[in-house]
Amino acid sequence: MIKDSWDSTKGLDPEKNVLACAGVKISQPEPYSSEADLKKFEVFIAATLQWLSLNLLLGSDRASVLTQVRYIGTCLRGDAQEWYIRHVESHDRLVHEWTLESTLIEMQWHFLHSLTCCYASTHYESVRQGTGTVQELLNKLNKLTACMVQKPDDYTQWKRFLAALRDLLHREVLTRGHTAEFS
Repeated sequence: MIKDSWDSTKGLDPEKNVLACAGVKISQPEPYSSEADLKKFEVFIAATLQWLSLNLLLGSDRASVLTQVRYIGTCLRGDAQEWYIRHVESHDRLVHEWTLESTLIEMQWHFLHSLTCCYASTHYESVRQGTGTVQELLNKLNKLTACMVQKPDDYTQWKRFLAALRDLLHREVLTRGHTAEFS
């Protein structure tokens, strides 16, 4: 995610920022306050990267990296802000050269309990179509697989999709001879 954001702003001149020239002020992302919630953390990262990208602050030179890391500190509250002060800004910190990527990775390891990583795969196994459409089910499964440590192969994905369909639709699909093995 970080590398994609860097690539999208590579070669752009901050002095020629169209948004800044037009006087557009980009709102700050919602602060992260150490919730052990993978979705909230991902939204925080995406919003922060978007803000940095739109403000053309994703350079790789030392000044840009320092600005990125310091900006992260302004987007934190509560325990997350205390962690940042203690580990990133403190004079007796263990790591002296922080980058945007290393800061976000360390935050993830510190605040997202190891069981949080299992959320996507557990939810993937239990998701059902319910009252939603087939497309909504497929989108939900794809979204969950994107968050998984090990993505399922195509066959497993097809089997899970068929199993998650509403019973009536599931039977109709199988009756017509569509299976994960042969369709």
